[in-house]
Amino acid sequence: MKPRCFLSLIISLLIIILINQYVFAFSEPVRQFIQDGKLIRLLIKNEIKGFPLTPLQDVDIIDLQSKKYFRLLKDSKYLVRVADGVDEKITLYNLKGDRLFAGRDLEIEGKVILGREVYPGKVEFILTKKGINIYNTVGLSELLSGILAGKLPEVLAGKISGVSRDYLPAIKAQAVVGRTYILYRLFNNQSGRLSFPAYQGIVDVNNLIRDAVNSTAGQILKERGEVARIDFPLPVQNSLVMAATGSDYRDILHHYYQGLELVDLTRVVEEELKVDAEIQWGLRYQEIRQLTWWGPRVITILKLRFDRLRYKVEPVLANGKIPGLEDLSDLVRSRGALAGVNGGYFSYTGRPLGLLMIDGQMVSEPVKERTALGITSDNRFLINRVEWRGLFSGYKGDVKIEVTGVNRKPAGDEIVIYNRYYGTFAPAVQDDIIELVISKDKIKQINEGGTDRRTIIPEDGFILQARGKGRAKLTGFAVGDRVSYEDDFNPDWEDAGVISALGAGPMLIKDGQVRITTAEEEFQPDIARGRAPRSALGINSEGHLLIFTVDGRQPDLSIGISLEELAQFMLDYGVVKGMNLDGGGSARMVVRGYTMNNPSDKRLISNGLIIVKPD
Repeated sequence: MKPRCFLSLIISLLIIILINQYVFAFSEPVRQFIQDGKLIRLLIKNEIKGFPLTPLQDVDIIDLQSKKYFRLLKDSKYLVRVADGVDEKITLYNLKGDRLFAGRDLEIEGKVILGREVYPGKVEFILTKKGINIYNTVGLSELLSGILAGKLPEVLAGKISGVSRDYLPAIKAQAVVGRTYILYRLFNNQSGRLSFPAYQGIVDVNNLIRDAVNSTAGQILKERGEVARIDFPLPVQNSLVMAATGSDYRDILHHYYQGLELVDLTRVVEEELKVDAEIQWGLRYQEIRQLTWWGPRVITILKLRFDRLRYKVEPVLANGKIPGLEDLSDLVRSRGALAGVNGGYFSYTGRPLGLLMIDGQMVSEPVKERTALGITSDNRFLINRVEWRGLFSGYKGDVKIEVTGVNRKPAGDEIVIYNRYYGTFAPAVQDDIIELVISKDKIKQINEGGTDRRTIIPEDGFILQARGKGRAKLTGFAVGDRVSYEDDFNPDWEDAGVISALGAGPMLIKDGQVRITTAEEEFQPDIARGRAPRSALGINSEGHLLIFTVDGRQPDLSIGISLEELAQFMLDYGVVKGMNLDGGGSARMVVRGYTMNNPSDKRLISNGLIIVKPD
């Protein structure tokens, strides 16, 4: 959030409580290490005269003094050596001996082969009086994997190189010990130069080592609150024997380090409540800053209590029709709302992709029975996975005809319904389409295909269009027939009094337990996995609504959050039912016209959820 906007909001709210509430989970060295991106600078070659260099991707080699650069091509072979003469420089040659580039201190950002070893990250070539020192700035996981590959040759050459994974617990134990060993060395480095002779790049790292490193990420051994000083590695053969006889990696660590504590830094959060403000009686805003093992995180929260004032919570559609896109601030402002958050998913045109119902009228139908928020006429909230169908029939209702789409063109044998949210006109009636125009529960007009005309959608009714087998189901009706239509939900939202709904998903929390339904709701990996900016809704045990946004894709400010981490945070915050909303660049919260979070992108949205203040 921009400082001036934030200051204006503070003044307008009048009541602001700033609370510096810390949970000091990380020691200062660990905190700084995390804030620096968990990168470690190592001396990997000392005072050498020359070496072969092969980039594994197109990269630039940069002179750190002049900032000049030269493009190295993927898989091309080069020679680097100190040039003789009065003005000595590190010089780059091709295999023909042609001089390509030179400088006193050079740098490459990318994966390269030096000699026979593969080094990721940043590689620096620094000229000294006796030759070239080479430094590799690399992430902790890559460094640990490389050290394990260099320190455990018996494992790599022996049983583990086969198909058996029986020895994985032993490698996990070694990964925890290696991580502890690295961090102790890093935090107690007095010389200013750090090196690990076992680290010869990552060329020999196999999948078992990667699995061991990733599955124990953030786990270290501590002694009296600090990173333990231990030897590395554990006795290789003994740990393999323990693993082969069924010991877990924790059992192996306990066997060798009974006096030390195994700590998982990924579960330790340093948290500061930066802002706790009552926007209006019953509506509270909070901003939380976290430091996690993965990086910093910014979370904004709105908590709405209905036991104070009768707020109204309602979904909104951009521009009031399909398709459409609008800025969230404009959506909030144009409707006189107090606050708002982005809503469900949508296509590039602005068509909602999922359930949206406003004041009892369907805007779009659910997709794959995904999770939705239902809002009742008496301001209760429901979160469920939802099925829907429309039921159309003659006035006596003897035969109910199923409608499967809302405000979109029918596909295959479908029947779809159009209402005022589609706009002024229904789509043109094509050759294979039949159209029924209904106003005040009577059929006013029947249009057969082939005219290509567009019919005005009645303000007090709707239009049905059908094709294929669906067309035959509507041919028995005549102009003047009295008809009926109803929305049928599973679960039975009609009896619950639901009048508005907003779909997104997946489910995050159900019955007070984390329950993430990405697989059941068939979400693609870009939503289901990884850390990203997110928005979410929750209901606590008192029935109050909570709205969350988490900033992301900004490493210095906020790294984002995974669905699992988001669900756990919401659960710890008192949520008993929770769901995910659209995220990424859409994740945004607006209060009194001001954007409260730090969106990763400026994006127009199709729909949202607003809080309208009481009169």
